[in-house]
Amino acid sequence: MNAGFLAEADLCRPSGDDKQQYGALAWRTDRADRTKIMLITSRRQRRWTIPKGSPDKDEPGFMTASREAFEGAGIIGDIATHPLTDYSYLKRLDDGSLEPCRVTVFSMKVYGTISHWREQGEREREWFSIEEASSKLDDAELAEFVRAHGPFPGRPKRSRPKSWASVTLPHVDHE
Repeated sequence: MNAGFLAEADLCRPSGDDKQQYGALAWRTDRADRTKIMLITSRRQRRWTIPKGSPDKDEPGFMTASREAFEGAGIIGDIATHPLTDYSYLKRLDDGSLEPCRVTVFSMKVYGTISHWREQGEREREWFSIEEASSKLDDAELAEFVRAHGPFPGRPKRSRPKSWASVTLPHVDHE
């Protein structure tokens, strides 16, 4: 686990048969200037995690993370274009087998949430303090990073890093 933005050359590639995914560590500050982290529940086991998923063909990792945050949590914001950290986990498939996955995580400053989103009926979403989020997260490696750094490459930074992108997502038809 890295304690800052990963260098482009350090982008984690799946080892062996690991499936590569990208996730968003979504955050905001409240009126009292306290950082809050958005977590969502997994579909099957209802574990607390971050929005994450697999890339579409030729989709950059930060775009995948932003899309997954929009679809899985209904959140909109600015996402870092360089990874924040990475972690491994085992994904339970429909047949009960486990698939090793490697998740590259991007920090996402949230500016808004929408009231109806694609996976609303499948997941819960909730804002937590950094300490609460780190204790709720089911992935120990990610929880340790959040506990030590929050959503920032060095805690407690409040300013936006230079390598951020405002991502405008296409209209999603929820039929």
